[in-house]
Amino acid sequence: MMTSLYHLWHRAGLWRACLIISALSLTMAVFLPTASLKHLAPWLPGKAPPLLTPPKDTTHPHPPEGGGDTEGGKVAYLDPSQSVSDRAPLAGHVFPLPEGQWHPVLAAQTNDRAAFSFLALIRTDHGAVTGFITLQTNQNPVPAELVESLLTPCHDDRNYTNLNQEAPDMADCVYVANAVLEKGMVSNNPLIAEAVAHVQQLGFPLPPLMIVTGWRHISAAKNGLAQTATEDVLLSPLDRETHQMLAPPDVWSKETIAANPVAEEFINKILHWAPYWQKGLLQAFIDPKSIEFLPVEATRDPMAPQ
Repeated sequence: MMTSLYHLWHRAGLWRACLIISALSLTMAVFLPTASLKHLAPWLPGKAPPLLTPPKDTTHPHPPEGGGDTEGGKVAYLDPSQSVSDRAPLAGHVFPLPEGQWHPVLAAQTNDRAAFSFLALIRTDHGAVTGFITLQTNQNPVPAELVESLLTPCHDDRNYTNLNQEAPDMADCVYVANAVLEKGMVSNNPLIAEAVAHVQQLGFPLPPLMIVTGWRHISAAKNGLAQTATEDVLLSPLDRETHQMLAPPDVWSKETIAANPVAEEFINKILHWAPYWQKGLLQAFIDPKSIEFLPVEATRDPMAPQ
């Protein structure tokens, strides 16, 4: 036996190379395991790399929506294996979430005069992204002139609908529109663009187009200051069985949606849900305890888990 192995070692160069590579690979796996391998075999001597990327300094080329001149901030890439449900705290506020398990993927804090906090989360179903949420708010009231543009999307006639509520000390709106996720067209908010890019880098496939239900809120504070909050819920218009888009991207405009009954039905479901969602968001912003009592009509979006 030993003689046969000896002759094989000297005559079979390819077999010898494969054996050496296998031994080296096994050694590296033992002493430099991946996070998933370390989870399955915690007795391995090596240490897995951390799943949480430390915050890094970043300079934004454009201010966040409703923000001032951004001088920089911090971005943290979060562990997508963690999940939250029902609500997400951010900068001293509590935001309600639609049904399902939501995975935080990116958090950020700007250092400009507005000092906005930002959080992005995704919801998945068998590897497909069914929802993508971005939250943004300021912990302390900011000068009102810094947030004047916040309500601009609420008056775009290309939206499927605009639901605006105004009072002497408050402006609140929800709008429904389509969002193209192609490179360079995601958003003029660099934090949203960064979150989308990070989700794609993590290997979660995003459809080329999603339907966004955007919420914008401004409350007047003392001395000409304002408190703001935004929550964008982007839903994937996917078939639940095949995870393919219900219709091609070019049929989802307000003018052409009626030509495709399947796409129109999906939009109508969101239009039915949007007023309940707006009411729930406003109630939760005024009284965070009300999240406990939001009706199912407010939290069950058209792509919620069944």
